[in-house]
Amino acid sequence: MKQTETGTWRHLAGPRGYEADRCNSAQSAAIRRTARSAPPGSTWFYQALAAGVLVAAGVYAMHNQTPLAADVRGVYQTAFEQDDSATLWSTVSAFAASHHIQLPSFLPGTGATVMHVPLSGAITVTQDYQANEPEMVLTGTPGEHVLAAGSGTVTRVQTTKSGTFITIDHGSIGTSWYTGVANPTVHVNEYVSAGEVIGSLPTQTKHPQLQFALEKNNQFENPHDFIHFPAPAKTGNSQ
Repeated sequence: MKQTETGTWRHLAGPRGYEADRCNSAQSAAIRRTARSAPPGSTWFYQALAAGVLVAAGVYAMHNQTPLAADVRGVYQTAFEQDDSATLWSTVSAFAASHHIQLPSFLPGTGATVMHVPLSGAITVTQDYQANEPEMVLTGTPGEHVLAAGSGTVTRVQTTKSGTFITIDHGSIGTSWYTGVANPTVHVNEYVSAGEVIGSLPTQTKHPQLQFALEKNNQFENPHDFIHFPAPAKTGNSQ
């Protein structure tokens, strides 16, 4: 070790090598000083602060009806719609297939579920989706909660002979339709979250029914592509 410090070693390494070694040592010392001078946890502090601002903005947007709140809701909705879930899911599916793992049918990519079932309790699919009759008829229990199938903005709340008709705009997914709602709890331009209560089923009948449909670009979609429903009933329930 002492040999490396002698003039002989410096002579063998040459003046350039010796100077380069001194330069590298100085740079290493500067890096160490910079690392020591950075306040500990500063990055985490700013990340936590940013997360808090995002949460506060989301809470404000959900509980206010001002133009600013509407703009914030639009930004959040767009952000959550544009994600890489499909890429991630393809990787998960490939891993499951290679290990002979059967994924549950209600998971995304296995036939459904980017949206919420529109009733809170037991559901009987009395009339299933068909191309010529796109509205599903779902039979529930008296007073059962009707739920938003996805997050979005309420665009219509209209009283009809068969109950209240509600529509919710879900952005790129489309618009969900709910017919036969009693005691609606939402109003036009209100932002709702997936699974949020928007009303209830009537209590005047033993087997109340909800008509449910999904529409996108003036065409009806098959709700089974987005929601996991129980198997349709072989015989319909009468009101």
